[in-house]
Amino acid sequence: MPTPHRALAIPEILHLIFSEFKPHRIPTHITSRELVPVRWDPPSNFSYGDQDTLAKLARSCKAFSQVALAILWNVQSSIVPLLSLLPFFNKRKGRYTLNSKISPGSWHRVERYAFFIRHLVLSHLRKPEFDEFCLVLLAQHLKDKALLPSLQTLSYPICGEIFLFLNPRLQSVTIQNDPVKGVKSVFLQSLLEKVPSLERISSDGPFSLASVIMLAQFPQLTRTKEITPGAFHSMIGLRHLVELHICVPTATMLLPPGNILPTLQILSLQGDTTMIQEFLGGLAKSPLRSLKVMFDAGDADIWENRWRFCLKMIARWSASLLCLELEEVEILQLGGLEQFRFKSNAVVELDDEWFYRMAKAWRRIEHLVFEFFHTFTEPSTTMASLESLATFCPNLQELGLRISFQPSKLEATPRLVLDHGLQRLYIDYPMSGDNGLVARHLVALFPQLQQVDGTDDKADDDDCESSSWGEWEEVDTMVKFCQATIQDERRRAVRD
Repeated sequence: MPTPHRALAIPEILHLIFSEFKPHRIPTHITSRELVPVRWDPPSNFSYGDQDTLAKLARSCKAFSQVALAILWNVQSSIVPLLSLLPFFNKRKGRYTLNSKISPGSWHRVERYAFFIRHLVLSHLRKPEFDEFCLVLLAQHLKDKALLPSLQTLSYPICGEIFLFLNPRLQSVTIQNDPVKGVKSVFLQSLLEKVPSLERISSDGPFSLASVIMLAQFPQLTRTKEITPGAFHSMIGLRHLVELHICVPTATMLLPPGNILPTLQILSLQGDTTMIQEFLGGLAKSPLRSLKVMFDAGDADIWENRWRFCLKMIARWSASLLCLELEEVEILQLGGLEQFRFKSNAVVELDDEWFYRMAKAWRRIEHLVFEFFHTFTEPSTTMASLESLATFCPNLQELGLRISFQPSKLEATPRLVLDHGLQRLYIDYPMSGDNGLVARHLVALFPQLQQVDGTDDKADDDDCESSSWGEWEEVDTMVKFCQATIQDERRRAVRD
């Protein structure tokens, strides 16, 4: 057998090749990146034509069929395509139904494809409606079995068919929409019986006191979000919780100090300054690695107090904290940070000297984003800040900041040439001048850049001429041109 044929006979190699056609996430702006993840659903967006390609591969030969179908059916946004394999399944008056009992022969085909489904994430489109007769027939045929035996991720509203999806392999459940009072507790009871090893659960509506008490009975539950104010004291029972997304109530909580959640590592917290301070006070011994703090817009506390408050509270996790997202906080003491994002509605001027000190303090930083809103005054930050970051932060992969590339501040030839591995760069300020010159300076520092983006529109001002402002897309194109030129010169040098 020829070598290529032997290689393609290995399922792992086929899976690697066919994975080029798998679903992906919709790309987001660099400044929209959240350090603390709030979505646990898998990617579910196929590029144009990829589904057809996988279907053709599945039909091309027996060797390709199993691998292609596994990728094609891995993530589903509805259960309708699977049930459509039944001969008597159809839609009548807006509701799906079955006109006959399910035969063993027709069910065998459904079982084959159901085995491939690992993730069921209902799209934001209207949920399909099933009549009661259809659900009864499915339940009778399944008996105590699950419709989707391999399902690991479920994102679905609480309704009749959701109980057919529960199986011991489920790891993550998201309850879409906020169900009628009391219904969530019934579902959680069924979930506890059929999926005791559940690891992650979230809900569009908050968990009540009764729900939190029930959640505490899941021995392996590590991630949750949305808890009502009245259920705060019951969180003490969530001893294995690793990730929590929560909105702190305005009422006094009187949480016991010390060690409420002893294993908590990822926390996303929103509320006013006083309530946040009280809540964090109960997490003194939690090994936090990722922290996101969002202050309520109506919080009357002045900015200066927030700075002092954050510096004081966060210092207790200086030994463990790796990811931090805050509003209005400057903090260089956390030398082990790997990710940092600063968001501000006010103008906070950061100069080259500040970035020099920051780069020397945060040498392990990998993702660094400074996000200012409606700030169009020219920054004092120059190319020197990029040089400092390139020199002292070798692990930096993503960078977003305000910087001015005025021609008068750029030398004709880059004075510093490095081999830094930065992948993505976002400049939150319009540029002017020579796009090619800016591109050469960027490539000299960051030869592996994959994306350059920035703010192209200056604030409406009659005194400025819009034609003088360059486009960051052009800079990105010039960067790729410079990279291609360098690679071409290297290839020629090798041949010579």
